[in-house]
Amino acid sequence: MKKRAPSLLLALLALAGLLTAGGCSLGRSPRPDFYMLSSPVENVVQSGKEKISGPRVAIGPVSIPGYLDRPQLFLRDGNDVKVELAEFNHWSEPFGEGVTRVLCDAVSASLTPRKGLASPMRSQQPFQWRIAVDIARFDGAPNGSVILDAGWSLVNESGEELKSGRFVQHAPAGPDIPSMVQAQSTLLAQFGAVLGQMIP
Repeated sequence: MKKRAPSLLLALLALAGLLTAGGCSLGRSPRPDFYMLSSPVENVVQSGKEKISGPRVAIGPVSIPGYLDRPQLFLRDGNDVKVELAEFNHWSEPFGEGVTRVLCDAVSASLTPRKGLASPMRSQQPFQWRIAVDIARFDGAPNGSVILDAGWSLVNESGEELKSGRFVQHAPAGPDIPSMVQAQSTLLAQFGAVLGQMIP
C-alpha cells in the first residue's frame, strides 16, 4: 500500500488540475461587443476653431424611456410585443449621453451657415434657445427597421415655450447589429436637422 501512495497522489493531483481548468473555461463568459452612435454629418463650426456669432442652442434635457436606460442594446421587431436584450452587445457610453451628443452635432451642422452652435445643456454654456427632447421609442432589430418617436419643445432663455412638435420616422436596418446602430444614428441626424430648422 505504501508503494501505491505516490501514484494515487499523482492521480488525484492530475484530476484536481483537470477539474480546475474545466471550471475556469466553463465559467468564462463571452466578451461583449461595444457600439457607439455616430454623427453622419460633419460639425463644421466648432468652438475654439471658428467664432460663434450665430444662435447658441442648448440641447436638453433629453429624456429616454426606462427600457433604453441600460448598457445592452434593446431589440424589438416592428410593433412586436416581444422584446430582447442583446446581452453581449453593449453601448460604449450611457445611451442618453450618446443621443444628446449626436443631436448636438446634427443641430450644429444645420446652424453652420449661420455660425451657430448646439451644446448639451449640462455643459453650462450660455444659450439663447433650448430644445428639450422626450423620446418615447427608439428601437428596432436587424433585418427589420428602426423607429424613432420623439417629442420636442423649443424655449427661449427666459423659459418661454415657443414651438413644440413630434418626430416619428423609420429607417431600414441591415442584417446585423452594426447596421442597426447605423440606422439609429441616421435617424438621430435627421431629427437634429429638423430641430435646427426650428431655431429662429
